[in-house]
Amino acid sequence: MNGAESSAKTVQKRLFLASFITLIAAGIGFSIRSGILDDWGRQFGFTQSELGSITGSGLWGFGLAVVFFSLLADRVGYGPLMYVAFGL
Repeated sequence: MNGAESSAKTVQKRLFLASFITLIAAGIGFSIRSGILDDWGRQFGFTQSELGSITGSGLWGFGLAVVFFSLLADRVGYGPLMYVAFGL
């Protein structure tokens, strides 16, 4: 294996690890949100239907953001986006 192939494998592994960590963070966010729904229902008097609408609106936003930002990532490239993500 030459140096270029080794470097490409390292970059691929780092990108995979970053993607995996991002999915873990998103999963934790969804878990926390679902864990506090009962508290919101008691505290603010939401019905189960209203809590479902609140949860669904969060999922719609996440799905739309994934589609939009994946198109942006394809156009801009992943390298600059990784620098921005690291900086933020």
